[in-house]
Amino acid sequence: MIVAVPALGGPQRVIITTWLRASWTPDSRYLVVPEGDSLYLAPLEGGERKVLVGPLEHEGGTYRAGPGSVSPDGRTLALTHTVGSQYPD
Repeated sequence: MIVAVPALGGPQRVIITTWLRASWTPDSRYLVVPEGDSLYLAPLEGGERKVLVGPLEHEGGTYRAGPGSVSPDGRTLALTHTVGSQYPD
């Protein structure tokens, strides 16, 4: 589970219920998190997360979107795709 806690104290807020690696966006307003077969953009201030990349069908197989990272300028997303269910939900 990924939880946001204000640096100067305050209530905790669950961002997403995954145990997989997350990465910050350059503006520190979002986390890029893999969950299930997809990669999401989760806002730290709360609200709905956005699907960035879903499962990829390629050569008869389904690839799960894995951990991802946004470039420093915020214009490019690098990620991995894995075959099958290498990571549990």
